[in-house]
Amino acid sequence: MKKLKLPNMDRLLGLSAILLSLCTLIVFFYQTNLIRKQQYMSVYPHLEIGHNGIHSEEYTFTIENKGVGPAIIETLLIGKNGELIEQDFVMFLRKEISETENLEMEFSNHLT
Repeated sequence: MKKLKLPNMDRLLGLSAILLSLCTLIVFFYQTNLIRKQQYMSVYPHLEIGHNGIHSEEYTFTIENKGVGPAIIETLLIGKNGELIEQDFVMFLRKEISETENLEMEFSNHLT
């Protein structure tokens, strides 16, 4: 009858340590990827567009960034009666609003 030969305990312990280290490395890379995705997703800008007083003397139109990241507006298109107007927004408002009406404009371009 042959004796059953068991593997060397030192070799078995070393292989299990290597396997455990590889599993830890995989978990580390997975967690790092999740954290990177979470940080990237948390800096989205969120623009809110609103207007008040449509049928009153004091009409306000607002665009506010309520998100965390900066909102970069690359283009602004103005249309009137189905036609695209190739003009600066402020100049368009000054042209369209008569001199008797009061036009107050506030805008800021700062990072907080």
